[in-house]
Amino acid sequence: MSEVIITLTNFRCQLRMPTKFLIKVREALADKNPGAYHMRKFMHKGWDGKQHYITEKGAFKIGHLDRIVEYLLKETSLSISVDDQRLEMPKFKIPKKVGEKTARPYQLEAVGNILNNQIGEVYHRVGVINAATNAGKTLMMAMFYEAFRGKCKMIMLINDADLYDQFKTELPELLGDKVGFIRGKEFIKGDFVVAMVPTLSRSIKKFHKYLLEFEILAVDECDLGASKSYKSVLSKLSHCQVRVGLSGSIYMEMKNQKQRYKWNGLRDFFGDQKYIISKREMVDKGHSTELVIKIIRGSTRPGINGDYRAEYDHCITNNVMRHEVIYDRVKFMLKRNRTPMLIVCRYHEHITNLHEHLTGKGLEGVQFVHGGIKDKDRKKILKDFRDGKIPILIASMIVKRGKNFPLMKGMINAAGGDSHETLIQLMGRGERKHESKSKFYLDDIFDSGKYLMRHSKHRVSWYKREQFKVIKKF
Repeated sequence: MSEVIITLTNFRCQLRMPTKFLIKVREALADKNPGAYHMRKFMHKGWDGKQHYITEKGAFKIGHLDRIVEYLLKETSLSISVDDQRLEMPKFKIPKKVGEKTARPYQLEAVGNILNNQIGEVYHRVGVINAATNAGKTLMMAMFYEAFRGKCKMIMLINDADLYDQFKTELPELLGDKVGFIRGKEFIKGDFVVAMVPTLSRSIKKFHKYLLEFEILAVDECDLGASKSYKSVLSKLSHCQVRVGLSGSIYMEMKNQKQRYKWNGLRDFFGDQKYIISKREMVDKGHSTELVIKIIRGSTRPGINGDYRAEYDHCITNNVMRHEVIYDRVKFMLKRNRTPMLIVCRYHEHITNLHEHLTGKGLEGVQFVHGGIKDKDRKKILKDFRDGKIPILIASMIVKRGKNFPLMKGMINAAGGDSHETLIQLMGRGERKHESKSKFYLDDIFDSGKYLMRHSKHRVSWYKREQFKVIKKF
C-alpha cells in the first residue's frame, strides 16, 4: 500500500506522497478565483484561474489539515502517517469550573472539540467555535487557559471596545491578576492577555517580540480575519499551536465561488468548524430571548434594472411612503411598550431622511448614530441607548457586531440587504436576556424591485432557517 507522510509545523505543513495522488488532492481542493478574469493578464501564461491551497510541492497551511486528511481517507487507499515537528505542549485537563462559574455542558463540549481533536495520535488544536449570542465566550476562553494549568500563555484578539470593557470586568473575576490588557496606550502584561486588534496592528513592530510569548490564541469575530489589520497581527501569532476562532457567522453559505473562496482563505489560519451552538438552541436552553419576526410590506415601487444603488435610493433612501410604513410600525411598538427600539439602516442619507420624517411627525426621543459622528458623541449615544435613556435609535451597521443592548425590546430592519451573516449579527443584538422582557420583536421591511424583492425573499428564508417564528403581515 502506498503511503502519505504529513509533516506538521505550527503553520506551514508538507505532504509527501505519490505524485499522481498529490495532483489529484491538489486539484480537488482548489477553488476558482472569483477575480480570475481580471487577474489573468497579471499572471503567468497557462494560469488555470484557480486558488490552490496545496502547492505543487505539497506544502499547505495547517488550517486545511482536517479536510486534506478527510479527502485522503475517502478518495484514496493511501495509509497516512504524521510527522509532528512542533514543540510538545503540557498535558491538559478541561476544567468544569473556573473561579465561581461552572461550565455548561455545551461549553465543555465546545472546548473539548478543539483541545481533543486529533489526526491519528497527534493533536491538531486548530478550529472554529460557531457560537450564538449568549453562549458564554468569556468562560470558554478562561477554560482554554485553565486547561493547561497556567503553563501556557494565552492571548485573545478582539475588535470591539464594548467587549473589551466587558472582559476587563469579567475575566479578572475568573482568573484574578493573571489577566493583562492592550488597548491604545494601555499595556498591562499578563499570562492571559486581551488585546485590541487595531492597537496591535498600528504598532506591530513594537509588539512583535511580545507576541512570540503566547502559545494559545483566541480570535473573536474571526470572520474578520481576512482584513489587512487582522492579517498583520495574525501573521505574528502563527506559531500558536492552540488556535481558536470564535464567530456566529463564519462558514455559513457556500453557494457561489466568491463565498467559497472567502471562507477557504480564512480556513488557512482558523481551520474547520469544530462546534456549533445555534440561536434556536440558546433560546430553547433558556439562555437567550425568544425572537418574534414580522415581515412588513415596504416599498411597492418598480425596480431599476442594471443599477442596484439607484433602485435602493429610489425605493428605500428617498421613499417617503416607506418612511411612513416605518413610522406606523414605531407607533405600533410604542403602544406595546417595546422600547428601547432600534431602527437599522445601511446608508447615512437614509438615516438622516428617516430621522427627519419621524421627528417631523412629532415623535419624541428619536436619535441617530453612524460612523460619521464624532467618536466621543457616538459612544455616549450608544451607552445612553444601552442604558435605556434613548427610546428610539436609528443606527447604521456599526451596531451589528459586539454591541450589548439587553434592555432592547424591538428592532426594525429597514436596511434591506442580502447577507445572511449581517442578518445573524443583527438578530444577536436583541437576544440578550433581561428580566424586563420575555420576547424580542423584530420587524423586517419587505420591498419590491428588481434586486430588493429577491433580497427580501432571501431574508425571510434565512429567518425560517434559524427556526424562529415568522409572521407575514401582508
